[in-house]
Amino acid sequence: MKLEAAARAAAVVLGVAGVVDPVSQTTTVAPRAVELQVGPGAEAAAVEARLEQALKNDVTFSSVAAPEARVIVGDAPLPAVDRTPTSFVSLGTGAGFNTRVAAVTEPQPVLPGWRTAVSAVIESRGVAGSTTTVVLEHGGVEVGRTEHKWTSAEERASVTIPFVPPSEGAARLSLRLLPVDREQVEADNVADVRSIARSRRLRVLVHEARPSWTAAFVRRVLEANPAFDVASSVGASKGLTVNAGSPPARLRPLDDFETVIVGAPEELTAADVDALDLFARRRGGAVVLLPDRRPSGPYVRLLRTREFDELLIEKPAAAPGQDGALRASELALPRGTIAPSDVLASIEREGSARPVVFGAPLGDGRVVFSGAMDAWRFRAADEASFARFWTSTVAGLSLAAPPRLDLSAEPGVVRPGDVVHVRLRVRRSELHGGAGRLDVPAVQARLIATSGAEEAIRLWPGAEPGVFEGSVKIAAAGRFDVSASSGGSAVDTVVIAADDVRRLDDTPDRRAAIASATGGVLVDAQDLGPLMQSLRASSAPRVSRELHPTRSVWFVVAFAALLCAEWTIRRRAGAR
Repeated sequence: MKLEAAARAAAVVLGVAGVVDPVSQTTTVAPRAVELQVGPGAEAAAVEARLEQALKNDVTFSSVAAPEARVIVGDAPLPAVDRTPTSFVSLGTGAGFNTRVAAVTEPQPVLPGWRTAVSAVIESRGVAGSTTTVVLEHGGVEVGRTEHKWTSAEERASVTIPFVPPSEGAARLSLRLLPVDREQVEADNVADVRSIARSRRLRVLVHEARPSWTAAFVRRVLEANPAFDVASSVGASKGLTVNAGSPPARLRPLDDFETVIVGAPEELTAADVDALDLFARRRGGAVVLLPDRRPSGPYVRLLRTREFDELLIEKPAAAPGQDGALRASELALPRGTIAPSDVLASIEREGSARPVVFGAPLGDGRVVFSGAMDAWRFRAADEASFARFWTSTVAGLSLAAPPRLDLSAEPGVVRPGDVVHVRLRVRRSELHGGAGRLDVPAVQARLIATSGAEEAIRLWPGAEPGVFEGSVKIAAAGRFDVSASSGGSAVDTVVIAADDVRRLDDTPDRRAAIASATGGVLVDAQDLGPLMQSLRASSAPRVSRELHPTRSVWFVVAFAALLCAEWTIRRRAGAR
């Protein structure tokens, strides 16, 4: 009877509990949700399998909307940067055969039909002895190529491919590495960049305090080219000046010009030299000095070197430049050391190169000195190389001179959803102030889609006076005009967005910076220990749950078992 009563009481308790449905709270540790992105290739797939096997009890790998951590394996696309701890696994450098584009530089804006160049850094692994062909494409059509032969197991090289924009506007260029034998991954062989060509006339002033043969023939070369708008002032004799175009009086003001060419610079006064110095330093213009005698006078202080050797030779020597060459028999050669990057043309003398035409920075601008004092006499030699040299040189200097407003939008070729960084620089000559105060004109910028829709871009002052920075997200594919204005001047540039853009923002340095900034790690596929330790050491999420024991199937089983036991005991008791 006691067993029967106990079974009945227990069944009654379970029944009451089932009606009441008690609830209890419990906290458990859940596996950490990690987004795993794996690049192409068998080596990347092997790394994925190793991670999933080693961390199956601690991590759930998935592509959740808000992961608690992110792991990028191999050449998987770089995700949008956020606060999620992001780690990277680079594939082992000891195996595989691969070439890749490590970095690419957008070509400088030029005039339509003028030459520019795309520069890139390429890398290789395990392909020593092979030759990589680098191709530049515009609209799927090859417009240039070069080759590089690899000599080391792991190597990095710089290549440059010239390019001539055929028309005005922005174009998308693709720099492609043709795959070598046994190429491991081809997804990293292509990078897209933007090329910009703008139609405008380059404003040049030719100033001659007295008639100068060299300046006169350089002026004629530029006047014959429609890309230049040339103004000139020639002191024909005392009290008589011959002007063409709209030259300023006594070298003031000069802000409307990009380049000032000075013939017979030894005739310049100290005030004239001060005006040229201010033009280069604040306006950022270029000053080209064309003497026809040994340098002397106030203008020498514009140069870094003030000592020259005058060289007279029987046969004219050729001083080749990047485009064209100068021939001269009367030369003024600097005695000091000139940096190779500042030399525009040089001659070989006694087994060494002596600079003939060289430049140097001066404030925001540049000063160029030509020591080929009688080059005008040989202007018809070498298929008019004199004209090509000075046309290319003056055009390059003029294009480098900053406009009143200089606008950049980087990157210029993006995918929908990417963020473009906008930078507006107001030229220093447009900034005014005094007594510790600097007045900066108001600026504004906007993004204009092809459909005409506009979006304001908020610009914030940068660390440098006159520089403003902002960012805007490109929502869809298409061409977008980034426009900015300040103080009555306006400027614009173009951003190209497409779904298939191959933009090179995924360099090893950038990956290391992202890992450091977000709290992730950068490891090699041969040693995944630091990554596993990082994922395990991070605080795992704790999940709270409500427990309803009476809703369990085992509760029903226990209740039924008690009823059956009580019934069985009663039957057996009645049978006795």
